[in-house]
Formats: sequence, structure tokens, C-alpha cells
Amino acid sequence: MSKQDLFNDLKKIIEEVKEEEFKDLKIDTPLLEGLLDSFDLVYLITTIEDRFQISLSNEDLKEENFYSIKAISFLINDKLI
Repeated sequence: MSKQDLFNDLKKIIEEVKEEEFKDLKIDTPLLEGLLDSFDLVYLITTIEDRFQISLSNEDLKEENFYSIKAISFLINDKLI
């Protein structure tokens, strides 16, 4: 999966979680600074696990791994390898 495809998939997931479109969402937009709350984050994590067929451990659930789409992309790529 290309970086652009992964970005598009994650952007789509975030838009599903928030039930709105984000035209200005960038790969490095801070997600945890007002965009996603704790309930959104739980939904995001379960959706990522389902969509990408990965399992995230407690160690994976660090704030830095969900700071931005870029951080989430690195996490997913690590799990897919």
C-alpha cells in the first residue's frame, strides 16, 4: 500500500469517526489537540484494527502513535511487516 493510499484510508476513517469531512486535514495535522476526543480515539483504534487486520497491544496505544496520520501510518506499517 502506498503512503498516499494509506493517508487516504486513514483520512476516510477519521471522517467516519467524526461524521464530517476534513478538507484541510494533512498528514501531520495534530489529531489529539482538539480534533479527536477519547471516545473518538477508541472508535478509531477499533476501526484501524478491523480495517487493516492488525492487533494493537497496550504498548502501541501511546499518545505519540496517534498524534497525527503520519504517526498512525508508521504504526500500521510496523504491524503489517
